[in-house]
Amino acid sequence: MPLDTSSGGQYGKATISHSGDVSMACWFNSTSIINGWGLISLQAADAGNGTRQAVSLNVGGHLTGDPIYTFSNDNVAGGSFSVTSTGFSANTWHHAGGSKSSTTVASYIDGGSKGTASSQNPSSTLDNLGIGVHPVYDNANFQGQIYWPAVWSVVLTDAEFDLLADGWHTDLIRPESRLYFYPLGGIAGDHANDLWGGANLTLTGSPGYSLAPNKPFIHPLSRTA
Repeated sequence: MPLDTSSGGQYGKATISHSGDVSMACWFNSTSIINGWGLISLQAADAGNGTRQAVSLNVGGHLTGDPIYTFSNDNVAGGSFSVTSTGFSANTWHHAGGSKSSTTVASYIDGGSKGTASSQNPSSTLDNLGIGVHPVYDNANFQGQIYWPAVWSVVLTDAEFDLLADGWHTDLIRPESRLYFYPLGGIAGDHANDLWGGANLTLTGSPGYSLAPNKPFIHPLSRTA
């Protein structure tokens, strides 16, 4: 069941420890194509609104074409981000993906429309994970539904992001490198626990749960979400 943050000011955060390559992915359904909101973020301790060390996956309703964008920042204003070549629609389920290596950030929507840019590399360990959180702007938390957010410690391939967008469960995509995975109300009822890395979310604003997208998801035989 997706986490429903439609009312605003609703999100989840967890304490983590990560540095280096990262990939992020989730399904989302946004209430708006006007705003730039955070889907998944990894950031270092707060360095002030607008200047944080972070990597994040976001919806870019404030950008031309309403793309998905992947952002990386080393505590400087502006940061670096890649944007997809096509955009998202409001009140519609889409799949978002993004990755960061030492040289490149990449963004995907619905498994394609890849955009790339040069990356900035946070010099500090990223110790905060947010679901529905923008890493830089405190008032840019996601409004809508987020489903199956996951984080890996490697750069996934174009083909792997395409498989995720085709409905493949994250258990089937590089499980040995997956750091965090949140079914968000899946196999054990409504909860915000990380079933992989143990980084359970603390929820703010009492977000609810909603119906999962009507997609032909592909699950591993040993587990369903």
